[in-house]
Amino acid sequence: MLLISANSAQSGTIDPELSRQLVAAPAVREFAVLVKLKNSASKNVMPKSSENETKQSRTARIVHSLRSEAEFSQRNLRSILAQKENSGRARNNTPFWIFNGFAVTATADTIQELASIPDVAEVVPDRIFALASTAAATSAAPDNWNLITIEAPALWNRGFTGHGAVVSNLDTGVDISHTALGGKWRGGSNSWFDPYNNSSVPYDQSGHGTATMGIMVAGNTSDNLVGVAPDAQWIAAKIFDDSKPPLATLSKIHQAFQWLLDPDQNPATGDSPDVVNNSWDLDNPGLYDGEFAADIQSLKSAGINVVSVSGNVLSPQQTGTSTSPGNNPGAFPVGATDSNGLVTYFSARGPSAYDGSFYPALTAPGAGIRSTDLYNTYVSFSGTSFAAPHVAGAIALLKSAVPALSALDAETALKNAVVTASGPDNTYGYGKLNVAKAYAYLASPGDVNGDGKIDLIDVIMVLRTIVGQYPSNGLIDKNANLYPLGQDGKPMGHSGSVNIQDAVLILQRAIGLITW
Repeated sequence: MLLISANSAQSGTIDPELSRQLVAAPAVREFAVLVKLKNSASKNVMPKSSENETKQSRTARIVHSLRSEAEFSQRNLRSILAQKENSGRARNNTPFWIFNGFAVTATADTIQELASIPDVAEVVPDRIFALASTAAATSAAPDNWNLITIEAPALWNRGFTGHGAVVSNLDTGVDISHTALGGKWRGGSNSWFDPYNNSSVPYDQSGHGTATMGIMVAGNTSDNLVGVAPDAQWIAAKIFDDSKPPLATLSKIHQAFQWLLDPDQNPATGDSPDVVNNSWDLDNPGLYDGEFAADIQSLKSAGINVVSVSGNVLSPQQTGTSTSPGNNPGAFPVGATDSNGLVTYFSARGPSAYDGSFYPALTAPGAGIRSTDLYNTYVSFSGTSFAAPHVAGAIALLKSAVPALSALDAETALKNAVVTASGPDNTYGYGKLNVAKAYAYLASPGDVNGDGKIDLIDVIMVLRTIVGQYPSNGLIDKNANLYPLGQDGKPMGHSGSVNIQDAVLILQRAIGLITW
């Protein structure tokens, strides 16, 4: 959904608008700001890990690097802020290691003094955002059309329902009393983060977070089809307060991202989620805001997929309307389609304002989506807020099927399994989410149509591709590239185009002459 605020460009040490306010304000007037230091540990956590490094060990290494850099580089500023607090000129001082800086409420003269310190890169306002209201939507399509469209049942039928995966969201909270969600909460102090009220149990007074979580994990695979990965567990961080409309600040969102990297403040335990869904944006269509770029980079390098909305726009089918953080490097932006498979009028389109690349990454169902609501009810929702959780849930399904799957490989499979011969575009991205095809891309060499079988249909498709009667696509390029077989009888693949030798192997596999 949208966060209502103007984009704030940075110029110089102090944000320009903040600088104007400081000059005009009495010296003792207080401002809530973020103080960012020049040394950023996030720039140093990206070296390639060893091939056998686990997600847990990689996360521990990254968290240690971030904390060590922050502890070393923040010593001088910590001392100064402590003095300012003692003199009553600063309060609510919160240090961060995910972006190496502080959130603090300080007087105008103190802020100007902080900005002059050589270690400080910039001082920006701790902006406040409102979550735009979400109107319930009706749909003539069946209640579970979205799950059928992305072919989630195909993986359920194989026994992959999200078991072993952990999803998360940054949202308004989650109504744990909902019977379709409560039993799936991982539980414990490392599974819920509430920076507003420090509540020990998840709750939600808006319903937005309950709905987005429901699309990921609610219900089951038999008589209550709601979530994409109904056997996954969930954790959540409450980035919006209980105002109407709900409000969030930059600092609270930074706190939530930081918490996700190390929920129990012990990186050795490996309790970070596999994926985080972000059904919010900075309401900056067509612009780039890198406020959370360092956070996203750190999560992604730790093996956590960062799924975001492409954004909702008021002008139908307007191009160049990418929003942040969806257009931040490392984020996976998702647009919305309807029950006819067409992109919705409100779904933001590319190119990306960051680098001109294709945007969004994928589209997923986002109109008339049945999900969980407050008071143990169900409602139909529309918006890119409700498209993005389908992708987060799909990643949980893939993780349950391929536990060692990396964040990068999951995104590669989701994109390449559906991309057509013409390539990605700025409306649908790489294509429309299909988790069954993504699984086939990862685990079923020879299955070139993603139906879970290797049969004569696959042989015919490959032959038609070879002679130019059928356009190649990402799934064919990956799953038909087989020849030769290794000593273990498994396809080794080759660097060239799909050829007749590949077709022969698929034929032999289809009729049972060989296995792999």
